[in-house]
Amino acid sequence: MNKTFFVAVAMLCGVSFSCLGGDINTLSFMGKSGEAWRFQLDALKMQPQGDDLVITPAEGAPCTLKLNQLALALFSDGSSSKVGTVADSGKPFTLYSVMGLCVGSFPSVVEARRALPAGVYVMKTDSGTSKLVLK
Repeated sequence: MNKTFFVAVAMLCGVSFSCLGGDINTLSFMGKSGEAWRFQLDALKMQPQGDDLVITPAEGAPCTLKLNQLALALFSDGSSSKVGTVADSGKPFTLYSVMGLCVGSFPSVVEARRALPAGVYVMKTDSGTSKLVLK
């Protein structure tokens, strides 16, 4: 993902989110190497500084992330979301772009691969929210 995307995410943190019947209160990042960071949006401050994104939560020390090492940003209600890859469970799910746009509902990952271009998607199931990478 490019630096502009994550700077835009930083600016969005000042906006109140509401989605799918629940308040959006968590922002998760995943790095290209699989590392993950999760922050509560309440009083979260984010500031791009050169090639870094400095995140200061309401409680705790600031966290500095390298913009060129980030792969995914995910806003969620925090109740059941996790950042990571998922295997095909065979259960129906809905996919969203990383910008939050619904791209469709699918009965399986195989069907999603047939219908969608390669990319990173957000998968919403009855049991939670996960990242799905289609190659």
